[in-house]
Amino acid sequence: MPRTAKPSSHTASRTAKRPVAADGPLYQQLYQQLCAAIQNGQYPVHSSFPTEVQLCAQYGVSRHTVREATRRMVEEGLISKQPGAGSVVRATQPVVPYVLTSESTFQDAMTYGDSTRLEVLASQRKEADAALAAILHCPQRSVWMELTAMRHPTGQVSPMSYSQIYLRPAFAEIIAHLHGDHPSIYTLLKTLCGVEADSIRQRIEADLMPDPALHLLRLPAGSPALHVVRAYYDTQDQLLAASVNWYIPARFRMETTWRREDGGAPVAHSITAR
Repeated sequence: MPRTAKPSSHTASRTAKRPVAADGPLYQQLYQQLCAAIQNGQYPVHSSFPTEVQLCAQYGVSRHTVREATRRMVEEGLISKQPGAGSVVRATQPVVPYVLTSESTFQDAMTYGDSTRLEVLASQRKEADAALAAILHCPQRSVWMELTAMRHPTGQVSPMSYSQIYLRPAFAEIIAHLHGDHPSIYTLLKTLCGVEADSIRQRIEADLMPDPALHLLRLPAGSPALHVVRAYYDTQDQLLAASVNWYIPARFRMETTWRREDGGAPVAHSITAR
């Protein structure tokens, strides 16, 4: 029989709290209970959310259980945690995960940027040091326009990633067009600069959110991230632009379906991202 989270005996006399539903791991039960409390108005949007110590006492569960439950709530945009400032309720429903469907064609891959938008926070000229050159596979000391941004699904307020975009200085005019539900950078390369990407290279790996992203995305230290680097090249294999993204896992998913062609060779048929 699964263990349920309930108020401990020494707190039950002071507070009468409902037990968590007896389904799934204990942190999942607590997560469901806390979501319900937000949805029924017990904790209104913009109000303070109980501390870990308060939740432990209220539900008679361990600090680990509380941290796992609230970590998921942070990733889904329900609450945010700020060091020294406690937790704040941000929404009554989890952020709708971003989903991108692609049919393993070059054009489908290019449409990804058109279904998201960048909120550009800063831009500067950047000379590639050894670390950046390794990420972009570009020469050291080459010069780029670096954009610091958050990426949102079109029509949604909550961000799904912290991003750094790199453009050749010759394409700097693109920056002025990155507002509202704008076309993708790669569409703007073609329409404004007359340059068209010929190939895309993408690398995906597990990582931790970098420090600058933690504050912007309202995430606690040590939050996981899906690190995605996309680089766009012309017909001469010259790097035109690249995006370095750290996605919140609960707001982005990538799935690939593999099918066989008539000749029997397996090929990627579709890609989905959340």
